[in-house]
Amino acid sequence: MTLAFGMLGLVVTLLLAIHAGIQGIIGTLAMAGISVLWLVPIHTVPIVLDSQGWKTLLTESNHKVSSLFLFWVAGIREAMNGLLPVLRVGGELTGIRLAAQGGTTKALAVASVVVEVTLTLLSQIIFTLSGIWLLVGVGHSQESIDSIITATLVAAVIVSVFILAQHGRPFTFFKRLLKYAGANERILGWLGEPFLFDHAIKRLYQDKGKLLKAMLWQMAGLFAGVAETWFALWLMDHRVGWGPALILESLSQATRSASFFVPSGIGVQEGSLVVFGSMLGIQPDVSLALSLVKRMREVIFGLPFLISWQWFEHNRMHKKNQAIRQAASG
Repeated sequence: MTLAFGMLGLVVTLLLAIHAGIQGIIGTLAMAGISVLWLVPIHTVPIVLDSQGWKTLLTESNHKVSSLFLFWVAGIREAMNGLLPVLRVGGELTGIRLAAQGGTTKALAVASVVVEVTLTLLSQIIFTLSGIWLLVGVGHSQESIDSIITATLVAAVIVSVFILAQHGRPFTFFKRLLKYAGANERILGWLGEPFLFDHAIKRLYQDKGKLLKAMLWQMAGLFAGVAETWFALWLMDHRVGWGPALILESLSQATRSASFFVPSGIGVQEGSLVVFGSMLGIQPDVSLALSLVKRMREVIFGLPFLISWQWFEHNRMHKKNQAIRQAASG
């Protein structure tokens, strides 16, 4: 199914490119030239801000996780969710495992990612609403705006249910469900003591100051992404204000997040940028060029994180096998 959605996305992207004019897209990209590579180091800013939000949730009175380590793990999480067909879940699972290996408890690692994902969804809703508010200001059809607002409200309801579920000992319930379904001992063993996870989540939700601080870091990261969009358009000699850049970034990002079942949001990102760009008077060839620039940055920025992660895993397995061999020979 994932492959089918990916192929459909490629077809949609190709049709959009043909309709917009491939020559126009190439010309817009040529105008920016090699300068678009500046977007790669600039993207460290939102990742640093994001990882600081995560660090806020992971920090305990007797233990602090390295900011540099969390930046590396946050980069891996984003690269996995953005470049690999993992339904935006693989990055979070890997983040939990790496955070636990980085010195924090498994319970806190799990709880921090669960709560962080929830705060990310809330931040995304606020970010999207800010884009809608600006879109209303530039006077577009009420029908289009109403449909976006409806989708945002549906997302808000889903997040509310998700938060309520987290207060109802979800891991304990999930393990009981697996046990009832006849899951093998290996899976049940991986879950460990679910009440520890539930307790860690409860403790995080009780610290409102910590939640607010983490969410503010996330919001700062989202707005840093607006600066990326603005700068990319500026490089392509298409000057827009901060407002249009925020509308493009917030609404296209919300659309891509909602289409998590499409690998890398292929076709979804391109279509949303064309639609919302047209509302702002931006030509389709410019919108598609912007999408290609974003994808270029995503690949160049994300690949080193994925490669370093594979090297880390290989090195860890090598040391583990070496220790087993030494124990066996001793």
